Amino acid sequence: MNLPKYTIPFLAALVTLTGVALASMAGYAFSRLSFVGKEMGLLSMLVSKMFPATMLLLPLYIMMIYLRLINTYIGIIIAYSATALPFVSGR
Repeated sequence: MNLPKYTIPFLAALVTLTGVALASMAGYAFSRLSFVGKEMGLLSMLVSKMFPATMLLLPLYIMMIYLRLINTYIGIIIAYSATALPFVSGR
């Protein structure tokens, strides 16, 4: 993939904004709202931090192959956001 010079900072900013938006919404929901599955959601976030991020890459790569998102910008954004989200949404 031959990327223009301005594409990498744009993708980094987009992934950062996506991570902050999703993490802030999850943080607000878990701290202020009472809903079914709240404890299970918090437990799943805690369990996801126990595994290294590289362990998530193979299932993510297989999913990207099935969705035909390999070598696309949206595939890069989804992959970076998925690997960063468990670490930015912690308590």
